[in-house]
Amino acid sequence: MRPRDPFQEIACVKERLQPGLWRAELSNGHEVLAYASRAARAVENEICAGTRVVVRLTPFDLSKAKVMGVPVDRSPVE
Repeated sequence: MRPRDPFQEIACVKERLQPGLWRAELSNGHEVLAYASRAARAVENEICAGTRVVVRLTPFDLSKAKVMGVPVDRSPVE
């Protein structure tokens, strides 16, 4: 991987700012503005505060992220 390639992380949505735009927090505590990708528009109505999402960031601007979708929870159901 080149150092300039985008990378993906899991983020937690803090609040919905407008349709297709959320404030989200990464696992290290950094907050980003997350906007919906074309693929995420199908699940846009399911994303609310507290939802975990997969985001793609670039090393050039760590203040914005693209929501790629909602991760599949692979933990066993109790």
